[in-house]
Amino acid sequence: AWNDCLHNVQARTCVDRNACPSPQGKPEESRVCAMPAPSPPVQPGPEKIIVTLGQEEVVFDWSEDICPTKGLPDVQARAIRNYQNLIIMPSIQAVPPSAAKNTILYGPDFNNLHHRCTVSLQSLNKRDITDFNHQQWIASAYSEDGKTVHAFVHNEYHDPQSSPPCKKDDTQPSNPCWYNFLAYAVSTDGGYSFIEPSAPDNLLAILPFKWDPYAIPTIKERASYRPPQPHGYMGPSNVIKAKDGYYYIMVLAFNSPTNPESGTCIMRTKNLNDPQSWKFWDGQGFNIPFMNPYETDIPDPDPYICAFVSKETIASMGGSLTYNTYLEKYMLVSVEIFDHNNNPTTCGFWFSLSDDLIHWEKPQLIKTTALGFPPCDSSTVKMYDKDDNLISQEAYASLIDHDAPDVSFTQADDTAYLYFMRNIGTQADNFLNRDLIRVPITFKKV
Repeated sequence: AWNDCLHNVQARTCVDRNACPSPQGKPEESRVCAMPAPSPPVQPGPEKIIVTLGQEEVVFDWSEDICPTKGLPDVQARAIRNYQNLIIMPSIQAVPPSAAKNTILYGPDFNNLHHRCTVSLQSLNKRDITDFNHQQWIASAYSEDGKTVHAFVHNEYHDPQSSPPCKKDDTQPSNPCWYNFLAYAVSTDGGYSFIEPSAPDNLLAILPFKWDPYAIPTIKERASYRPPQPHGYMGPSNVIKAKDGYYYIMVLAFNSPTNPESGTCIMRTKNLNDPQSWKFWDGQGFNIPFMNPYETDIPDPDPYICAFVSKETIASMGGSLTYNTYLEKYMLVSVEIFDHNNNPTTCGFWFSLSDDLIHWEKPQLIKTTALGFPPCDSSTVKMYDKDDNLISQEAYASLIDHDAPDVSFTQADDTAYLYFMRNIGTQADNFLNRDLIRVPITFKKV
């Protein structure tokens, strides 16, 4: 039999049992061969982790802690420990019909947080997209000294000028014309107030093509156009500083006005003070630079579209990114719909693990819950709070370890807290009865 192909040569041994007088007709004992392509490495399945949840606690009570700005939890809970040794959580936003106003929770520790009604960042709610300041939410914050706090801002532009297909003079989220980008703001007083650079220097990540309200024509008459799919970069995660000295952030991306598909992109920088120094992952490396289509002509936007990471595995997970010192892996925590125990539409909070921020393991379930949209709305997923109120939605899951050693709580170990928004609102109050809840969470490797 032939041996394996080695260095493009294959060999075998031919034994002459009959003492033939001549080598004529003897089978060949070597031949040229083609080396087989190396088999892809077998990816191990996710390590089984047992998750245990403790007793729920209310951090922000809508009925008691609301300010005149009507603030409520509308992004993932983030936290920093500022230079005064106070906990700052820039996690409360007043939602439209006013222009979104950002406020903070603050206190000496996580058990004594108070809602500060003074606005920390005011949305300017501009009508023209090139002003780059519309409906804004501080979605992520990061600091290394507790004094300078970098904020990563989710900015929604709802076109009030292109009617139809948009809503005339309406800049609120009720206007279906939605283009999203990320902006930058900074605090130099420990997270109490934030200042945004003047446009366009506040831009951090924007799609490489301009907003077009007529991207989806139906007939030649513009009156029959329908709004494009909401698209852009949104919902930035926590910032993680890796051992290579780069700062990383994960972003939910809708890359097309005509295709509703979404995924998770990742970008990095070495300079947090320069919002336009971030580069997106293109599938091979961090090679996609910041491009502003309103300043630079981009004939072919495709090379500047970020590549989704582990799309087949994590879908569009994102929001909460930490490094887990117990599991020795990065951890994403997010809402999603995956298969669990042969139920392909299990709605809830999930976590996924990664060694390199690019390749993510199969998500594992933390808890099932109503997510507020089909097939995960409260008519299908019946969940109740301790007072037997039907939960209309739980969202914005994030992980915070109160004992994390760093200022921005980017690390966690086997014990931490799961923070999330719970909405027990009804249609009568526009589903805006939202509390911020936390639950002790424990991870145990099996």
